[in-house]
Amino acid sequence: MKKLNYDAYTPDEFRNLLREAITAQASEGNVTLEAIASRFQASPTQFYRLVKYQIGETPAQVILRIRIEEVCKLFASNPRILIKEAAMRYGFSDKAHFAHVFRRLMGCSPTEYARRCHPERPLKLSKASQI
Repeated sequence: MKKLNYDAYTPDEFRNLLREAITAQASEGNVTLEAIASRFQASPTQFYRLVKYQIGETPAQVILRIRIEEVCKLFASNPRILIKEAAMRYGFSDKAHFAHVFRRLMGCSPTEYARRCHPERPLKLSKASQI
């Protein structure tokens, strides 16, 4: 692998590129450190160092936070989306794990957050109610 230029981006530019990479990987159903690192033409180790240098957090912390932020955007833009569907779209295959991570980072459950975005949202959504 080639040597990365750690100063090629400002921290804000890097965060935006990282968000784009995570969103693209989510659409492909593969939000892993290796997959995101490859988008930066870096090994996982090089990518770890780059993220730590640019943002000051580990890639796992940054990726998790960005995934949750993207789910929040999804809740805000789509009042009918199922919690499980939003979680799966950003690589959370276990709803309980997603709810735990969401609550830790956002201070409330995914359902509470979605209701804050759309107070008219029914307490329980079913696939039939999405139609």
